[in-house]
Amino acid sequence: MDRSIVCKLDQMFSRWQDGVCPGGQIRINQHGQSVYKRNFGYASVENKLPVTDETVFHVASVSKQFTVAALMLLVEKGLVSLDADIRTYLTDLVLFKEPVTVRQLCNNVSGVRDLWTLLQLRGVRIDDTITMEDAVQIIRRQKALNFEPQSRYVYSNANFVLIACIVERISGMSLGAFLKQNIFDPLGMAHTCVREKYWQRIDNRAQSYHDNGETYQYAVLNFGAYGATSLHTTAEDLLLWLREYHTPTVLKQESFDFMQARPLLSSGETSEYAGGLRVQYFGGHRVTFHSGVDAAFRAVVMHIDDLDYDIVGLSNTQNTVPLVSLTEIAKCLCGEKETEKPVYPARKAEETVGFYYTETPDPTAWEVIEEGQLRDMYDPMPLVWEGERLRVGRLNQYLTVAPRPAMEVEGAVTFLTKADESPLPAGTAEYAGKYTSEELATEYEVVFEDGRLYLNHFRKGNERLYPLREDTFIGGVYPCMVVKFLRDDLGAVNGLSISTARLFDVCLTKA
Repeated sequence: MDRSIVCKLDQMFSRWQDGVCPGGQIRINQHGQSVYKRNFGYASVENKLPVTDETVFHVASVSKQFTVAALMLLVEKGLVSLDADIRTYLTDLVLFKEPVTVRQLCNNVSGVRDLWTLLQLRGVRIDDTITMEDAVQIIRRQKALNFEPQSRYVYSNANFVLIACIVERISGMSLGAFLKQNIFDPLGMAHTCVREKYWQRIDNRAQSYHDNGETYQYAVLNFGAYGATSLHTTAEDLLLWLREYHTPTVLKQESFDFMQARPLLSSGETSEYAGGLRVQYFGGHRVTFHSGVDAAFRAVVMHIDDLDYDIVGLSNTQNTVPLVSLTEIAKCLCGEKETEKPVYPARKAEETVGFYYTETPDPTAWEVIEEGQLRDMYDPMPLVWEGERLRVGRLNQYLTVAPRPAMEVEGAVTFLTKADESPLPAGTAEYAGKYTSEELATEYEVVFEDGRLYLNHFRKGNERLYPLREDTFIGGVYPCMVVKFLRDDLGAVNGLSISTARLFDVCLTKA
């Protein structure tokens, strides 16, 4: 590998060498031989334990390809059909009427609502203990889908929880035991397992640390749900798995072909998601990959097919995202020219405090809660002026406030609207009341006070709602919600629906 790329990699991850800080494992192999191997930072900041080759990381959604691989082993034996309705295997878990196939689960085109968003709307905090039973029970309550199956792609973690359930029911083994017997042990992945209970001990496990711009805070992760997440492994073990992309041994070639094939939607367009994997082209070279994000853990695996590069990046902090950095490296390896990053000049606004949002293509919001502070899942993040933009802590994230608000995350820019803070008319009081949902098994209260409208939940607190159009409002950050009030035939408000980036039109009835 060119020396300039090695230097670039060292520079990209230099932040992980600044004192006692979290870090990660970065690996690049070509033709199965190492061309870049580095361990950075600390697996435990409190105990000053450095990251080593044996440090085990939670890799979040990188888990999905292993869940699909387990399923494909059963497909190869004729025990599961990809084109069967999932009711064939999960009759007791399905309340929605539309048929959904196993294949559609794998491809994220099923329409099944996203697990984590459902739990968040139910009032479960992301740092709560979450068991597999919690995951299955909230999926079981859903009476409707996001959309007609195969009509569009929307990422849903629930799909892979359901696949895990199919594997367990057909094999008679837990997903972790099945993978250990059929994939981990045969490939020599000695440091890899599925965390099936949040109290499960995993030796040499890295802790998760959120960079708040000033220090590192412990980012709690109490997941015991799996299928979509909860794989624990090392970069070295993942390199053993990535060789399977090139020369399969534990799966048939046809199974990997399915996992790397992007399906056609009913519109005739090709979806961007394959089977537990993503596929893109850099400089004409096919790159198969998947990333993962949970708490402050970040992970990515990549395989550049014809150049035979295997790339792994694992981290226990979010301040340098391996997906973004290693994608840039992958493009260099593929000979793709680096594009110029756009510049969005602006002037400093006198008043930056406010709620900034975009409704399309996905509801997204940033909220400056006071001058120099951005709302965050943990403590507020500091905002510091760099030129004409506000930088979020030490992250590669920026907020441009004027003349047109824009959010920039790792070079990708989304233009925003600043919410109207004007008092709402007195007639807004008709929305006030309590709203319940069987699907979420929870209750919300809409409160109109001092010209402001709030959506209140006993665990989530008050979220101010800002007007979009008649009967429709937007509010919240984790997640950002579009709230539409529903009316009966006489025009009286009788309910509301909530939509997010991964969940559409969950309806609640006014009491």
